[in-house]
This record gives sequence, structure tokens and C-alpha cells, in this order.
Amino acid sequence: MLNNPGPNSSRGDLRQIVEGFEGRLSDTDRKLAQFLLSDPAQGSYLSANEAARNAGTHPTSAVRFARKLGFGNYTDLRAHLRRAVLQYDIDSAARMRRRLSRMTEGGILDALIESEVRALRAIPKHVTRDRLDAGVQALIAANTVMIMGTGHASVLVDLLTLRLRRSGYLAVGLTQLDWQARDAMARLGAGDAVVAFAFRRISRRLAGFLRYAGKIGVKTILISDLVGATHRPRPDVVLAASRGDIGESQSLTVPMALCNTLVLELARRDGGRSVQALDHLADVRQRLRNLQIE
Repeated sequence: MLNNPGPNSSRGDLRQIVEGFEGRLSDTDRKLAQFLLSDPAQGSYLSANEAARNAGTHPTSAVRFARKLGFGNYTDLRAHLRRAVLQYDIDSAARMRRRLSRMTEGGILDALIESEVRALRAIPKHVTRDRLDAGVQALIAANTVMIMGTGHASVLVDLLTLRLRRSGYLAVGLTQLDWQARDAMARLGAGDAVVAFAFRRISRRLAGFLRYAGKIGVKTILISDLVGATHRPRPDVVLAASRGDIGESQSLTVPMALCNTLVLELARRDGGRSVQALDHLADVRQRLRNLQIE
């Protein structure tokens, strides 16, 4: 448990505190963490009851959450957020004016594009170079890469699986966490890798797969929105970035950008493996095309 941060604490931002917390985080804690991490400017000026209401939790939950993280009360947590807001030069009044302007002057398409662009530009604030490097190294070293995700994440599973296969990697995509996923997990061993997608919440079944993978020496990479910071036990690599502010469309462009970054970084670092595989694919396509013409 963290010590009471006090009014002059400089132990890092709220995300670092949540990630460093070794205790159990409830579903309510995760909702509050995601709300406060996705819009620290708004959260830094809300009361505990207002923050809980915005996160969809009980009014007293924000106070319990603050104390669980080691703050004396929610006021201390809010002061910590406010200092982070100033540090990152976030102007909450300007943000509110932009939102009001979008609602009164702009159309849905304009608002959606602005939300997507803002979320994309914020990725470097959430995902560090070290984490990307760790993810790339885990993929390069893996004999097999299992990619898991359900619901809306299914399209990302298909995308990443296809791109890894074309780059010469043995990738298995799973969009249902059923008996097929258990069979696929049984074929993994130390040195392999699992890439999992999870948004809004991490299901118990997915959490179980990640926990088992970690126990058998499989590297685990979680691509997520900000709820990824609350997952326990921690995967080996967490690539968690906001997909949009509370109340806005939750972008799939952000995790797609992370997938594309991983693939491009692989091509830059895997000693020509990706490029040679793509050359071979182009050659096979041309040969098949010639056969069809004949």
C-alpha cells in the first residue's frame, strides 16, 4: 500500500500510481480509474460524488478508491490530478469550449474526426517507447503468437493475425474464448507470445488465459484502453491508450495504430525476416496469377 501522498507529492501521475498498486482493484475501482485517467482535467475539478456519478459508480466509491491508492481522502487525489493537469498544460476551460462548439456548430462527422485525431495524438503520452520495444522483442523471439479478442476487438485480431502471417510469423487468431482457445493454449510454451485485446473491461475468461500464459513462461501483451492499467496480474507488456474521452465515440483507430506500429517496428528490427516474407508472398501471388492466365 502506498503511503499518504500528501499535498506535495511528486510520485508520478495517477496512471503510474494505479499501475504500481499491488492490491486488488474491484470493478468499481476500474471504472473510476478509467474515468479519471481518460479525462484528468475534468476529474481534477469534480467532487467525489460527481466523479463517482460520471464513472457510473456509488457516490462513496471515489473516497474508498482514493484511500485504497494511499491518499488520505479524495481531496488529496483530486489535488494530485490537478497538478498533473497543470504539468501537461491541459486547459479544461478550452476543452469544454471546444466540446460545446462541436455540439452547437459542427456535425457528427466533424466531431467524430476531431475525437479520433485527438485520441491518436495522445497515444505517445500513454504508450512509452520502452513498452513498444518490449512488445516487439517478445514477438520477434516467439515461435508462435496467439492473438485473442472478442466482440469489437475481433476485427483487430483478424488484422494483426493477417499482417503477422504475411510478415513470416506463425500467428493464430482467436475471436472466441472457447474450447478452441484452450486447445490452442495447450500448444504454447515458454518463449511464445500472446497478444490480447480488451476494451472497457477485461473478462474473467480472458484474464484466466493471460494468467495461465504467464505461469507457463509465455510472454503476454495486452492492447487496451486505459482499463489495461488496472489489470492484475500485470501482463509483461501493456499498451494502453485512451480511445476517446468519456461520452465520446470509443475509437478502434487507436488500437489499430498500435498494431500497425508493432508490425512496422518488427519489419525494422527482425533482420529482414518480414521483408523477405513479403517478397516471397509477392512472388507466389505473381506465379499464381500467371498460372490462371495460362
